[in-house]
Amino acid sequence: MTISYSDTFLKLLFRWKGSLWKAIWKHLLIFLTMYYIINAYYRFGMTKEQQNEFIKYVMLVDGWTKEIPLTFLLGFYVAMIVRRWWDCCQLISWPDHLLYNVSALIRGQDPETRIIRKTIARYAILTSVLAWRSISLRVLARYPTDDHLVDSGLMTKEEMVMFKSILVHVDPHQKWWVPLNWIQTMMVRCFEKGTLTHTNELRVLLDALEKYRNGFFQLFIYDWIAIPLVYTQVMSMFESIFKPETKKKHNC
Repeated sequence: MTISYSDTFLKLLFRWKGSLWKAIWKHLLIFLTMYYIINAYYRFGMTKEQQNEFIKYVMLVDGWTKEIPLTFLLGFYVAMIVRRWWDCCQLISWPDHLLYNVSALIRGQDPETRIIRKTIARYAILTSVLAWRSISLRVLARYPTDDHLVDSGLMTKEEMVMFKSILVHVDPHQKWWVPLNWIQTMMVRCFEKGTLTHTNELRVLLDALEKYRNGFFQLFIYDWIAIPLVYTQVMSMFESIFKPETKKKHNC
């Protein structure tokens, strides 16, 4: 899970890892050194006439800074946040579409076929739990260990042994796609047995399975690659700087 930036303003600004300060501290140190040298020279080394002339140049440069499109930057940042949030809402994968196709195409009332449909449904829900456990803290609190998956009935003990034997050297939270491979194998076997009578039926099921998997994959990308903290800190500082000016305009 990525680091959450939805914290208080001061804590957000003073985060170090991946922060604005970590990126510019050397340049900031040089700037502050030059600033205080010029400041000391202005106060103790210039005459009154030289100070007045220096102030004119300061006001001229200060006027140039107002040409920076900070409002555009803030608008772009808000638009990016809203688009990212809405994309995450759209990418939430529900098993309904996949299971509709499974129910329609894997036909039969014999015990074996019914078990196949129920197992595919269970694997689909198991996939969502494994994926969300790496993204959502609430799901992780509900299923903190693999044993909780067995206790809830989402996975049998035999399946747990098989699950743990796959890619042992990989972080267990990255194995959310394993049940999807099991579903794919079951679909292919149904086609080989004749339960699926045409390749088009197998293609429809595999496309639905791919769509279901792709939603979780895209959510993982959003979770792994967060909005850079540097950009968030810069926008937060801009917002705090421009709030007083906005209030003054409204008061006028």
